[in-house]
Amino acid sequence: MAGSVIEVGGLPIPDDRPVFLAFLGIHVAAGLWCVVTGALAASAGKRRGRHPRAGRLYLSGLGVLLASLTVLSTLRWPATVHLLVIGLVSTTAATVGFLARRQQWHRWLPVHAVGMSLSYVGLLTGFLVDNGPLLPVWREVPHVLHWTLPALIGVPLLVRALTQRANRQRSLATAVPPIRGRWRRTAPRA
Repeated sequence: MAGSVIEVGGLPIPDDRPVFLAFLGIHVAAGLWCVVTGALAASAGKRRGRHPRAGRLYLSGLGVLLASLTVLSTLRWPATVHLLVIGLVSTTAATVGFLARRQQWHRWLPVHAVGMSLSYVGLLTGFLVDNGPLLPVWREVPHVLHWTLPALIGVPLLVRALTQRANRQRSLATAVPPIRGRWRRTAPRA
């Protein structure tokens, strides 16, 4: 049994039951956490330090986000089942990306990059699908863009990053080919 609709800060909240409001608060905090830590991981240099630390924080926040989403979706079933599906897909993509790196799968780097990037795209898609129609400016945008805009921006950025990485590796491999496990000297010894 759903509660009454209330308004907070000009935004309609579809349920006024205390359990819904408590989990909504957790969900909003976890969502903001994921947006910030995901952006930090994406913008950090891909080496030890900030990138993996932010990535682990993103993944843990995503776990909290999915748990709260599961409760919220159950309380408003079936009206929000689509959001639960987006959350499950996003969390699965991040988990695959994390495991590819952690377990050093064959060709783990593209799997890691695609998994984590698609997870972030899913996170933003879920936010826009649920909240876009309620937000200034976004309510003027056709609803189909709430579903597609994160992918329309994120996927080309991902493809560009993977292409640049592959080109850098290709140029390094052809610049100085190894001979019997050693690097070829470019000038003869004196």
